[in-house]
Amino acid sequence: MNRITFALSANVNFATLMLGCGAPGPQPVAVEVSCDDFARAFDASLAASRIARKIAVPVGTPITLTLCANPSTGYRWGPVKIADARILQQIDHQVEASGTNLPGASVKEIWTFQVLQPGTSTVSLDYSRPWTGGEKGIWQFTLTVTASSVTLGDRVQGYLQRLP
Repeated sequence: MNRITFALSANVNFATLMLGCGAPGPQPVAVEVSCDDFARAFDASLAASRIARKIAVPVGTPITLTLCANPSTGYRWGPVKIADARILQQIDHQVEASGTNLPGASVKEIWTFQVLQPGTSTVSLDYSRPWTGGEKGIWQFTLTVTASSVTLGDRVQGYLQRLP
């Protein structure tokens, strides 16, 4: 086998692996913020913790956002605010127990979003006591998502087209 045939064969095999040949779509991108992260971000002048994260993903990528919570305190995350619903859509929300049965144990709230089209959008949530007079926004989280139309499959396809 000469070098060109070997190189072409190796590239086709690589492309087959990367494109998945019928495998599920893009793997989810996970963003997780713990209770300790919010504790470290506390700003006494604001009496709040603000955390912001940025990610860049291809269109079609699911994003999972996991934030800690403690329902026994009366605080709740929400509502979810999406700046541009043409770019991002919330598709799921779940609460996962911590694995301990101790009273007052924290939980994980998990939101799943789908990237619909190229562009930039934000997801914002406040952790508050929702009743009248309850504390508002003691924790604030913002995720900025920049979505591109170029996928790994597109890159591999373009690379293969340039081969001799």
